[in-house]
Amino acid sequence: MGYLKTNEFAGTDFKRVNAMEKATTTAIICLACVGILGIVTTPDVQTVAEEQKHYCEMVRLGREHTDLGWPDYRGNYDTTCMEPR
Repeated sequence: MGYLKTNEFAGTDFKRVNAMEKATTTAIICLACVGILGIVTTPDVQTVAEEQKHYCEMVRLGREHTDLGWPDYRGNYDTTCMEPR
């Protein structure tokens, strides 16, 4: 007598089921990693605003004292950093 690959009662190929479980588990792990990476790498609005404020302060300082601040390397100081009048 030889060994059966399938369950006689359910007709299930256990090798195929194990492969499907591995593929499903791998897909779930990959999706979870991508989701976590997306959450971790997305800058929040407060951080972006703080970086913009720091950039504006440094460029303003650079215009007043060229040896202390930064040049306007983004080229947008006049449009993004000027206070509305």
